[in-house]
This record gives sequence, C-alpha cells and structure tokens, in this order.
Amino acid sequence: MASTTFRSTSASVADKARAAEAYNDPSATLDDLRESVTTLEDTAPIARRVLGSAHPLTKAVAAYLQDAQAALRAREETASSSA
Repeated sequence: MASTTFRSTSASVADKARAAEAYNDPSATLDDLRESVTTLEDTAPIARRVLGSAHPLTKAVAAYLQDAQAALRAREETASSSA
C-alpha cells in the first residue's frame, strides 16, 4: 500500500510540475505565469516531504519554480515599463 501511495504521489507531483510549465510558453499571460508560480510553490513542499530533498523530481520542481519566478518577474517588469 505505501509503495502505491508513493508512486501515486510521485506521479501527482510530476503532473503538477509539467502543468505549471506555462512559463516556457511565450504566449502565456501574466495570470498564466502567476498560476504556474502558485502551483509550483504548492508542489515544492509536497515533493520535499514525500520524496525527500535529494530526489531528482524534487530538485526539478525547485528549478522549475525558480525559472517560473524569474519569468514572472521579467514579464511584470516589461508590463510595468510599457504601461
């Protein structure tokens, strides 16, 4: 049972990480980017708790989060400078 739960949670974390990759989409809106960051912020602690901080998926979620935050900051700066 625990093994099934672990696999299920791992798959869920991976699915959320993939779903939050809107920051890679050049047509993503500011709302899309914000949602991506929020999803990854919610997913990162779950990944750490369930998989451990050394797990490759946990590290990937952390990297995606940093990238998404940077993309959001850049887009917000662009939006505010063109307003």
